[in-house]
Amino acid sequence: MKKILFILLMSFCLIGCQKAKTEFKNVNNICELTNIIENNDEVIVEISKNTCPYCNELNEKKSELQQDVVIYKYEINEETTDTDMEYLKNNFDPFKYVPTFYYISYV
Repeated sequence: MKKILFILLMSFCLIGCQKAKTEFKNVNNICELTNIIENNDEVIVEISKNTCPYCNELNEKKSELQQDVVIYKYEINEETTDTDMEYLKNNFDPFKYVPTFYYISYV
């Protein structure tokens, strides 16, 4: 009986001590971002820019995050059009700086 209790206790400890994992998924374009937002009840979106020093510093620190969540990352780059920027400004209010995180919930 003691062996069974010990095994159960150790199993709970091993399961409970697992490190939470934050997963970052890159979003390639505004259409994909729109689909992700429309098809999920809750979404965390990161908007960044590849030439932003603060975004690059944040990228280095991401491994330290210990939340069990998925963050969708949209990166502004040389392929980002004026229409894409208008979409961001109209749908992510206030959008002025990068990096910026948005929590969107339809619950």
